[in-house]
Amino acid sequence: MSSHDVNWSIISEIEDLQALWEKWDTLLANTPLDQLFNSSDWLINWIASYWEQHWQLSVHTAWSNKELVAIIPLYHQSDTTERKSAVSYPLGQGEPEHMEVASEYLDIIVSPTWYSVLKEDIYRRIQRNSNVLKWRAAMKGAYILDLLQGTEHISSPATRYLTENKKFELSMLSKNTRAQHNRALNKLKKNYQYSFRWVAPDEAFTIFDILSELHTQRWQSIGKTGAFTDNAFLTFHRQFIQHRHCAFSVLEVEGKIIAINYYFTKKGILYFYQSGWNNKDFQHLSPGLLLHCWSIKNTEHETYDFMMGAAKHSYKSKLSTSMLPMVSIEAALSMPYTLKFKFKKTAKKARHYLQQFMR
Repeated sequence: MSSHDVNWSIISEIEDLQALWEKWDTLLANTPLDQLFNSSDWLINWIASYWEQHWQLSVHTAWSNKELVAIIPLYHQSDTTERKSAVSYPLGQGEPEHMEVASEYLDIIVSPTWYSVLKEDIYRRIQRNSNVLKWRAAMKGAYILDLLQGTEHISSPATRYLTENKKFELSMLSKNTRAQHNRALNKLKKNYQYSFRWVAPDEAFTIFDILSELHTQRWQSIGKTGAFTDNAFLTFHRQFIQHRHCAFSVLEVEGKIIAINYYFTKKGILYFYQSGWNNKDFQHLSPGLLLHCWSIKNTEHETYDFMMGAAKHSYKSKLSTSMLPMVSIEAALSMPYTLKFKFKKTAKKARHYLQQFMR
């Protein structure tokens, strides 16, 4: 087995991906990578919702005896003043921040037995047509991070928070969090008619609209609009809901929904994506905490994935049984940008030392 046994091809037109998706998912299923965000289900929907005509697709595929063994799922956002594309992204990321769906755990899709053989080829292909590669929310052991470790880069750490449902007990919570939960639940039991429940599929769109309203109200209260006011963002999620890849849990009090959790689902994992709650009238009931605890204990999925959070001081850590390191990275792929990144790092260190000296 060597790189000479492989034929590479490049897909540069969106329409040509159609013939690849089935083999894409077959290869993905035989890797340890996340099976939701790297899947055709997710990426087809992302392309339909966010793709812009001036972006340049650059998906590289490696084949051995007609078997797909590797995919480099890239595209470029061009700057016409540059010989190379200004910035490259993985498919599924790079949409404007105010409307981003925030895909996580993306990676180079490659058969584990082929990675060491193709590693140098993969890096050369990533580096060839771009000045900068931006890749957010990668797992610490991701292929892409291994490939970029020798580059000049800027990275920011984060954490993936997971709960194995069989291991979760209220007794594992910190003393303060457990007391907060118990106080809120006692108030709920004493003063209200209430129920926790999973939402039936035929209710999903109605619940999503209520979630959008609750989420937007919360953002507007701090002077911002939030992503739920953006048409592309809403289109993405409504399409995903239509294909039954989602779940919702709700807390109802006196017949009124006061908290909603919105999840993606795939292969035994419940991915917590977004929430909305009525803080104005029910903040004293800690509805977000109560709904998380109920949902963790009452899901049929094995793993409750809080997804990416801050590396320190995240509320997600209070409810998690394991924490895995993540990294977002911006890597220089050409010499001018390598020098630019080195200068930025040096300037940042100089500012830090100056601040320390001036204290």
